[in-house]
Amino acid sequence: MAHMDRIVEQLCTYFDSIKDERHGFNKKYELSDVLLATLGMLFFQEPSLAKIQLIMQGKLGSNNL
Repeated sequence: MAHMDRIVEQLCTYFDSIKDERHGFNKKYELSDVLLATLGMLFFQEPSLAKIQLIMQGKLGSNNL
């Protein structure tokens, strides 16, 4: 297993251990998935969440905002 794969695996294990205290309709995505996606944006150092969503809209025809 590559070094980065081990890091991601450890992060996923840690993220899964965090208690999700959200209530209501804002639990569409698992907290661990949200945290991993956030880490991905930071890792790739994209300065703008809006820009990522515009790129996604152009490529996939939908976005998350």
